[in-house]
Amino acid sequence: MQHKIEKIEQPLRDRIINCALKEFAIHGFDRASYNYILKEAGINKGRFYQYVKSKKELFDYLIEYIVEKVLFEIDQAANLEEKDVIERFRGFAFIALDFYARYPYCYMFISMIKRGLTTAATKDLRIKHSGLKGKLKYENIDKGLFKDKNNIEEKINILAWTLDNLVKHLLLEAEYDVDKIDKQKAIADIDKYFNLFKQIYYK
Repeated sequence: MQHKIEKIEQPLRDRIINCALKEFAIHGFDRASYNYILKEAGINKGRFYQYVKSKKELFDYLIEYIVEKVLFEIDQAANLEEKDVIERFRGFAFIALDFYARYPYCYMFISMIKRGLTTAATKDLRIKHSGLKGKLKYENIDKGLFKDKNNIEEKINILAWTLDNLVKHLLLEAEYDVDKIDKQKAIADIDKYFNLFKQIYYK
């Protein structure tokens, strides 16, 4: 069933989502300020109360939003037909850059969820996020490209951690303002690491 917040016009709804992601990601659930989120988003508390009754309801909506829309969107964009796992992750890196341009604090929010509050909603997010990562890393890949067939899973994990930390570094360096990211330099850095992986691991 569609949440009432979906009835808010999209530009304002996106501002609310991004302000809430930022506040929860930085301060966690307990210390996040519901009033600050609404003030930053530019919506009257009385009006917002028609759609969301509490901080907990907003928090759960964000998780639902990420699971049902954000992760689904990434899942659909990821090219699982690409059997070269390094090329697959390279493509995903560019998807991630475009995605975090729209939701810069989503990365930090998901990281906070994975190490923090445990509820049915957060458990669902962890499961879906892990499932997506598993598909990217292992589904339909050509292991024959590796020159050494030993420890392929560990090598792919190193590749995944590298991608994860590259994205994290770019966001931190830009202070989560994606307009500050030099896209050409970011692409060059990504290519440098993925080409190095090919030299090390592939035939």
